[in-house]
Amino acid sequence: MASGAGISDVTCAQKTISGAAPAILSGLAGVASKPEGARQLSAAIAGLPSNLLGDLAGMIGGSGRLANIGNAALTKLFGSTTLDTLASSVLSMVAPVSLGVLGRETGGTVGALSQFLSSQKDKLSLSAPYHRHSPICSR
Repeated sequence: MASGAGISDVTCAQKTISGAAPAILSGLAGVASKPEGARQLSAAIAGLPSNLLGDLAGMIGGSGRLANIGNAALTKLFGSTTLDTLASSVLSMVAPVSLGVLGRETGGTVGALSQFLSSQKDKLSLSAPYHRHSPICSR
């Protein structure tokens, strides 16, 4: 995943990815707190390739398939935003994995997603990176 995002430093990659997952899940908790958002989240999970979690290595490879899936999901769920290139490529790869795990753990139903994310919202907020202007690693 790190090389797909253009990160060569392993420590930097670990810090970036470990911060991206809670940030995405925290954002998804906000989306799922609204009935229409929960339906959109459920639809995004249902639209993932069935083999996504089983074939991460193949999806991360040179084709950029995982990032494309992530970009589409992020745009549908959060709207079109401009992110820094590093953040965008990492989020695009972490997002579908996060969605896939959410789907596996909750069954992907609207009610289960809303309930699970609501129950985890405080924990996710505490886990998400909070130093917005402080770089995770130097480039």
